[in-house]
Amino acid sequence: MRNFIASIAFASAVLPAVCAPQGQAPAGNLAQQIQGAYPVTVMQGMKVTQPGTILVVKKEGLQANPMDSKLKAFYNDYEDGQVTTGARSSAIGAVTDKLPSIPGPFKKKAKLEARALAVDEKVYLLKVEVQPTAVVFLIQTCGTCDPAAADPAHHPYQASVSMHFVKGFQTATDLKHVQQAVSDILAAPEDNAGDQNAQAQPQQQEAAPAAQPAQPAPAAPAAAPAQQFDSIAPPAPPPADPVQIGLGQTVEQVTAALGQPGKVLKAGTKEIYVYKDLKVTFVKGKVTDVE
Repeated sequence: MRNFIASIAFASAVLPAVCAPQGQAPAGNLAQQIQGAYPVTVMQGMKVTQPGTILVVKKEGLQANPMDSKLKAFYNDYEDGQVTTGARSSAIGAVTDKLPSIPGPFKKKAKLEARALAVDEKVYLLKVEVQPTAVVFLIQTCGTCDPAAADPAHHPYQASVSMHFVKGFQTATDLKHVQQAVSDILAAPEDNAGDQNAQAQPQQQEAAPAAQPAQPAPAAPAAAPAQQFDSIAPPAPPPADPVQIGLGQTVEQVTAALGQPGKVLKAGTKEIYVYKDLKVTFVKGKVTDVE
């Protein structure tokens, strides 16, 4: 019996590692990678004691409560590109909606506490939690967002954002795809700058040939007959810059540069545009890979 129990204990410890798909990190490892990729900001009151990640809001609809609110952070859900009110905040809202007969300012105050976070507004990341079907960020508005100095004019608001994934995503995906999904709603400032550079790149490429000075045609001899002007070849145009496709470009930008693909393949949320010597992969309308 003792040997039998020992065998079961050994199998319980070894079996998950053996059965895990090859090339995929165990769930605990991905959770640690996510938390390592998003260092949190440690604060004492309004002062930053340990700088961490600053994020940029990329979707409308996120709500936040004042930091000193009795309702705590406002709970938001993000799934399939849509922002909705989390169950906890929905329940609080349902209760306050039923308070018209109670005298006093509580109902008005509770309903007006939350405010919407603006697109491109910057926030501190205060906490990261990896759940079986979601990655949850606790964020706080930061005004000037200078960790070295508190912003005395800024009244901070807090929000909890649950970004939902399929059950078992910790063994079915990797850190890169999680970061891509998160950046749709909360992007790091450097990611946001990269998107802007990628959008500006095609315009710069189109303007480059026009900026080059035209080469004057060689002068014809004074005594040459008029027919000889037809035999003078015009100067060769400068070679065109090679078309470059960058991560973050949209479908419209790629087709404007390369034209319509010969074939379009679809795999889940991915679309692959197949050209003669190139394959471009899109996820949610943006380039994620070029082969």
